[in-house]
Amino acid sequence: MDEGQTARDRADAQFVPTVKHGDKGSAVSMIAAESRAVNEKTSRLKAMRLARDAAEAETQALAAPKPKTTRKAAAKPASTRAKAKPAS
Repeated sequence: MDEGQTARDRADAQFVPTVKHGDKGSAVSMIAAESRAVNEKTSRLKAMRLARDAAEAETQALAAPKPKTTRKAAAKPASTRAKAKPAS
């Protein structure tokens, strides 16, 4: 009887696939780990970009504003502008 039982076990092993829970779990855990790594990298890069943008905005705010230039024509009195030479 022991011999018949082992033959049946061998036959069952050939036709009934054994489910390995470790393989399924490891694939799921690998995908989750990759997803976590991508999320961490994305958040790290976003923080770096925001810090860079804040530093650039601060530098631009501290930069000295350009002095306002006035046009010479606007500064002259109206009487001098009216005296134009006639075209020949």
